[in-house]
Amino acid sequence: MEDVDRISDLPDSILTHILLFLSTKEAVGTSILSSRWKYIFTLVPNLHFDLVDDLCHKNLESCILHIKSFISFVDKPLSLHETSLDRFHLKCREMVHGPRVYSWISTAIRRGVKHLDISISPDQGVPFPNLKALHLKSVEFLSDDTTKSLLSSCNNLEDLVIAHCNIENLFNFTISHHLLKRLTILSHYRKIDF
Repeated sequence: MEDVDRISDLPDSILTHILLFLSTKEAVGTSILSSRWKYIFTLVPNLHFDLVDDLCHKNLESCILHIKSFISFVDKPLSLHETSLDRFHLKCREMVHGPRVYSWISTAIRRGVKHLDISISPDQGVPFPNLKALHLKSVEFLSDDTTKSLLSSCNNLEDLVIAHCNIENLFNFTISHHLLKRLTILSHYRKIDF
């Protein structure tokens, strides 16, 4: 009896829905199954990239290889992705250069991302010169300097929402933006609009 591949005969929308149940790495991996599957992963609206930091504590050479592999892994799906994004998750601490991270975030924004989840080191210096609205939810502010660094990288910020964030580590929480029109702070107890 001949092997029949009935799954590949399904429409793109169903194959994409199936890939939603896989991790981004597994979804990209399906591109080697056949020519039919080569670009199906580019239709998945959720991308999740997480550089596992603990792999870089073994030795420098394996760390460098791991980072290069991660960069290639993020570059490929983002460069081939054609549809709008619902979610983009990126976690990579000090290990990836700021301009590279900025290009990934910019690409996600150009793809119309609705939910952007970024966990990066404040030292990476990722600028957001065109960002007009920033909504921070459940963010832990580590220090006054990191908060200042983040907000100063948003030169055109007009709308800032800080919702349920941990500001216990801050001594002086200062927000100074000449274009800021609206500031909303939401705590578990009340909403404050400025």
